[in-house]
Amino acid sequence: MLVTILWLLIAGLFIVLGILAFFAAKPVGFWANAPVERMQDVRGYNAAMGRLFIAAGVAFAVIGLPLMLAPDAPLALVASVLGAALWAIALMAVYELAVAKRYRAKG
Repeated sequence: MLVTILWLLIAGLFIVLGILAFFAAKPVGFWANAPVERMQDVRGYNAAMGRLFIAAGVAFAVIGLPLMLAPDAPLALVASVLGAALWAIALMAVYELAVAKRYRAKG
């Protein structure tokens, strides 16, 4: 039960970050403790980051479903942990290849 609550809290945190990104005045950072690069269109970039974070939160909640439905099954744990690892890699790839590449300031 505790694992389910923590999993959903983390997913909810991503969704809240996504909602806050829509209203941010400055570019929203993706990488922890790294300065945010200059972006051409801050409003568009923040909207894209908001969509990315909300989609990431929903996807994270879905990845945790096996663990929530069968908390004592070892295969459910393996599926959720491997899914979370692939989720993190996909999140970084989408950010770099789609969001940052499109909105990064030239020059």
